[in-house]
Amino acid sequence: MTGQGVPLDVWHLRSLSPGAFPALDRFLDHQGRTAGAGATRELARLRGVDEGWYRSALENWRAWSFRDWRLLFYLDTRALPVIPSVSEPFAPGR
Repeated sequence: MTGQGVPLDVWHLRSLSPGAFPALDRFLDHQGRTAGAGATRELARLRGVDEGWYRSALENWRAWSFRDWRLLFYLDTRALPVIPSVSEPFAPGR
């Protein structure tokens, strides 16, 4: 992870199963603290696209498994919290 060596093969990393998301996230977190490379930025962008595809594929209950539940739990806890808009006050019954 020093930047020396062979270039990052983004397409190979994308071909890994969604179970590799936690490892990719750790790699991207580490790269965020170092000098960024073009391939790493591209991988971070595509990682979000792949997560969206993975979540849409699991909307079918037949695709569910315990392993997928654990991965979704990880993705949900890693996601940024949603902050409600303060421009619109709460109005019960609306």
